[in-house]
Amino acid sequence: MNKLVIDRAKWSCGGKHPDGGRLLHESEDGNGQMCCLGFLGRSLGADKDYIVEIELPSKIKGSCPWPKELFYQNDPILANVCYSYIYDGNKTVLNSYDMWEDFFASINDLETIDHPTREAWIYEGFKQIFGIEMEFIGEH
Repeated sequence: MNKLVIDRAKWSCGGKHPDGGRLLHESEDGNGQMCCLGFLGRSLGADKDYIVEIELPSKIKGSCPWPKELFYQNDPILANVCYSYIYDGNKTVLNSYDMWEDFFASINDLETIDHPTREAWIYEGFKQIFGIEMEFIGEH
């Protein structure tokens, strides 16, 4: 993936939903809203049914669409720890997966920052941690 595109109109962020963030919030019209990690999962091939109403990637049942290479690209030890945690179900390893997962979920859902700040923090985090460029399109 060269660039992750987040459509602001479909982005669930900053407390838009009273029940908290989800990778994908289902809607009656079929045009649900996603958090930043939901956009990432969909861009990596996660089916909508796979992530709907799931709070965090680590809560997904079964195999995970997030490839091993995505985790801490510049640190193979942490990449293997994250891979082991998700794919092998080894809950005894250092839970570094939750560090980035919780980091992005917190920024995504934080109600005390404005949208430009949220976008800048998420953009920089995705770039540094995943090596992914991002583009935000549309309006909130």
